[in-house]
Amino acid sequence: HGTSLSVVWDRTGNRYGMGKGFHLVVDGKKVATSETLKPMIGQWIPAATAPNPATSTKPMINYAVNNDGLYYPRLTASVTGSNSSVSKLIDGNYWYLVHPPNRWTAAGSKSAKDWLELDLGAERMLSELALYFLDDAKEVSSPVRAPRRIDVQVLDKTEWKTIASRDNNDPKHSTLGHRATRIALENNLVRKVRVLMEHEGDFRSGLTEIEAWGPAVGEYQPAPPPAGNLALNSSGKGFPKATASHSDRFGGLPMKAIDGKTNFLPTPVNRWTSYESPSSNDWLEIDFEGETEFRRIELAIYDDRGGVQAPASYRIEIWQDKAWKEISEIKKTPERPQGSVWNEVRFSPVTSSKVRIVFENAGKARSGLSEVMVWNE
Repeated sequence: HGTSLSVVWDRTGNRYGMGKGFHLVVDGKKVATSETLKPMIGQWIPAATAPNPATSTKPMINYAVNNDGLYYPRLTASVTGSNSSVSKLIDGNYWYLVHPPNRWTAAGSKSAKDWLELDLGAERMLSELALYFLDDAKEVSSPVRAPRRIDVQVLDKTEWKTIASRDNNDPKHSTLGHRATRIALENNLVRKVRVLMEHEGDFRSGLTEIEAWGPAVGEYQPAPPPAGNLALNSSGKGFPKATASHSDRFGGLPMKAIDGKTNFLPTPVNRWTSYESPSSNDWLEIDFEGETEFRRIELAIYDDRGGVQAPASYRIEIWQDKAWKEISEIKKTPERPQGSVWNEVRFSPVTSSKVRIVFENAGKARSGLSEVMVWNE
């Protein structure tokens, strides 16, 4: 109903700057407090003058959240640490615990700076960006801390333009962990936004969620996926078709890997896996029906950190002269297969009626994909 309600407990009074104890805060104003945890009653706006939902300002929408597995909104990163995923940052949930993880981190990065890029798929009127940074200071073995400095950038035609910065040397504009760092975007039309993070010394940065808030403009319409995915078959009928060397018995079917939806979570089952395969390598094949030119493949590798994990390696093969031929001179990003993120393969243009991805399984684990996309651009 247009009112922001916060419940705050601060044991020492040094954490949130509101004083020691238990506080009830409405629209930024403390309306009740107690030295101990107990029921409280606070009064703020008299009922007669309370905002009327029918006449109040437009509701706000988080345009960054993506729980339907659609192509947009989409996050990419300069690097992704093990046991983390950019998909966790747009799932509508945030918590700062190490276990269970709901985070992206740059752990393992060799760079002093790393970035996250959010593509909304269409221009959205944004008023605020909220960044929920991690800080594992209490976890001695974790290298994750809030960044020393961030620069928030928006794409202006072909160049990234810095619109806001936060630096821990400035107490009023710091990037502390375990709370939201809020960046005003002044109701500007934005399609792509990037957060450039300068790490704190030898530590590396991480987040648990990114929110991009803006006023609702009519009925919300998801941004359509880009045209040209040659592997897409959202209906499951006709071509292209997906087959595999082995499929698990829990509903992980090959056609689910080309239905246009991506989900790295265990449920709902929207993937193919070779779980319980007797072979040390497995493959997933896409039949285009006719000769098709392509030059790039995206793989959403599924990893449940148990029986299905990122493969030790993979190769791309095409059907030529009635035999499978491996594509040579390919560029993989990342170079080593990584689960719960998009893996990209680029190569010189090839033409074939079929393509398959051959996985060398990692030890006793087997391989899986939530989605495969094939492009000729």
